[in-house]
Amino acid sequence: MFSAEHIRIIESYAESHNRSYSEIVLQEWGTSGRERPKLSILRDVLSKAGLFRASDFVSEELLKEPPSIRPSDGPAALVNTNLDDLPIPNFDTQLPVSIPPEVEENTQQLMCLSFTLLSLITNEFSDIPFSKKFKTGSTMGFVGNKLGAGAFGAVYFGLMPDGTQVAVKKLMNDTVSLFKQFQTEITTLSTYQHPNLLPLLGYSCDTPNYCLVYEFMPNRSLEDRLAGCTDDEKPLHWRKRLDVAIGVCKGIHYLHTAKSPPLIHRDVKTANILLDKEMTARLGDFGLVRTSPTDSRMTSTVFGTSAYMAPEAFRGDVSVKMDVFSVGVVFLGKT
Repeated sequence: MFSAEHIRIIESYAESHNRSYSEIVLQEWGTSGRERPKLSILRDVLSKAGLFRASDFVSEELLKEPPSIRPSDGPAALVNTNLDDLPIPNFDTQLPVSIPPEVEENTQQLMCLSFTLLSLITNEFSDIPFSKKFKTGSTMGFVGNKLGAGAFGAVYFGLMPDGTQVAVKKLMNDTVSLFKQFQTEITTLSTYQHPNLLPLLGYSCDTPNYCLVYEFMPNRSLEDRLAGCTDDEKPLHWRKRLDVAIGVCKGIHYLHTAKSPPLIHRDVKTANILLDKEMTARLGDFGLVRTSPTDSRMTSTVFGTSAYMAPEAFRGDVSVKMDVFSVGVVFLGKT
């Protein structure tokens, strides 16, 4: 019914009017075309595609009919989602989860959290953009949870039961790179700790949805602060920009010199430089880090953000020089 161009128009309209794509599609369904499709056709198409939750919604909520027949076993089988039948998590103790042996030795000082808990504190990973607003008096309130998204997943604001503010990265469920990204960040941030690196607080791996829990950075990313300021924010003064630049350099220098071989970040950019409540620069997103046994190493796979990458990086030449070049691009953008 819809072409790729139609889908792009729907997406653009939904984002500008703060509406869901599905709502618009359902409204448009059956209102145009030489042969106007019925909702029953949509339900059958969804069932054949294995999208049974969507099919059930069309059947029960729109057509007021029984849901489609599902397989008795496998991923498409119906599961019990009644909250009254689910175990209530105990927030007073750490919840037992299985830890992959490859990362167990690096997680002793990290919180091991359940996916159920992370879902609760992020409002089921709500995609409503996060923003701060003032309530009555001086009490700060929050609207929405989504802080942003990148190549490896989306990040959400969460409020722990004890009131601690955290940022939860829900990794993209890609079977090729999911566990590698998860293992790389845990190993890196539990081994390399520095005032200018983003602190990792915990992780979750008790379901296929792997998550990483970081300290919340209330002043967002350097990219956000340079792009524009809200009513309660002031532009970055030149002295603060210099402090941020020095902090980034200290973090990169630590990665390159703390251990041998050096650790190469490979994705230094303004979006990966976070600012804490004191406006201290914290370098984050370590999913692409590589160790180099020598000063330089060749790779057949090119990763990174092209605008910040050194020319030799496109040839697969991985070295500490890549990070230095990227830092220089950040400085050019900051000025």
